Amino acid sequence: MISLIIRILIGVAAGVACKFIGDLIEKQLLKNRELEFRRVKHENVLFIIGSALAGGLITWRISSVVEMCYIFLLLVTVVVIVEMDIHHRVIPNDILLVVLVLKLAFGIPYLFGMKAFPEFHVASSIFGLMVSFAIFIAPALLAKQVGMGDVKLAAVMGFVLGFFGCMTAIIVMGFLVAGYTVLQRDMPVLTMVKTMIPMGPFLAVAMIVVLLLPDTLFTINI
Repeated sequence: MISLIIRILIGVAAGVACKFIGDLIEKQLLKNRELEFRRVKHENVLFIIGSALAGGLITWRISSVVEMCYIFLLLVTVVVIVEMDIHHRVIPNDILLVVLVLKLAFGIPYLFGMKAFPEFHVASSIFGLMVSFAIFIAPALLAKQVGMGDVKLAAVMGFVLGFFGCMTAIIVMGFLVAGYTVLQRDMPVLTMVKTMIPMGPFLAVAMIVVLLLPDTLFTINI
């Protein structure tokens, strides 16, 4: 019990570290785009709390050290995606490429029999990428509520999670969006409809949530 508590506390600290590493990366990406780094105090506190909770959950749920490292690195990219999309409606291709590289770097060893690494099923990942892209490209072409950055992020998420994982993530995202909408219930309906809700944060958070769900949910792989 004590060892578990210590492990969770280490995860909390690692989660907070991921938040500040993400901030440093975001600042550099914004500088490259000549955009201003913006953050208000209460928002910064919320991000720290969220990252700390995520870190604690990672060390509680995941036993493999290699897989822990993988998800913590993904958490850094999620911090960058969430913060940049909220403030600037930008999801950098650089970060999406990093997510793909992380999946391949930690997934390919599994294909060669190294079971300490996260599972990687190539067909499922490719199918997940294609299906996620198809699901998000239609509303992106027909409406303004989904941007092309969201479409690319959805495709990357599909590759990372595989088919069944990305379907679960889309459901999780739906619940997150519904919760957000409830919190915004005081906003006039027409204004809320016309306002672009950034999908990036919901997709990115849903990806981390699915990675922490029991493996038994994804025992069938294409």
